[in-house]
Amino acid sequence: MTTILAERGFGGADEVTTLPLENILRPDEISRLRLIKIDVEGTEAPILESLLGHIAAYPPEMEIIAELSFGDDASRSAALVELVERFVAAGYSAYELSNSYDPRSYIKFSGVIAPLPLKLSPASQKDVLFSRRESWK
Repeated sequence: MTTILAERGFGGADEVTTLPLENILRPDEISRLRLIKIDVEGTEAPILESLLGHIAAYPPEMEIIAELSFGDDASRSAALVELVERFVAAGYSAYELSNSYDPRSYIKFSGVIAPLPLKLSPASQKDVLFSRRESWK
């Protein structure tokens, strides 16, 4: 595990060139996208911002899952809440996916749990699903 967030105390390990997804995938690949999963140790917000800025280029049925750390600090938490609200304004619903973040839970899998509507006062790390799907029943 590492991150580019200096306050998390990791030293530089390597340099990685990055590009927005719309610059990596061809238009026909973008048209077939159904799910994007983002887990980049605290730096999900800029990726979500970029996706939101180009959301019209993606299929309406595409869903996004991002691990969001709402409890890191007050300003980052507020920015994430505002970002969730912008996704909602763009026609998405925000759901919390059950995840204890305990490695043993993957080994002792106890079944699928339906997503629950995200409450916009979270105080911890959560897996958030952005979806235009009307129901998860």
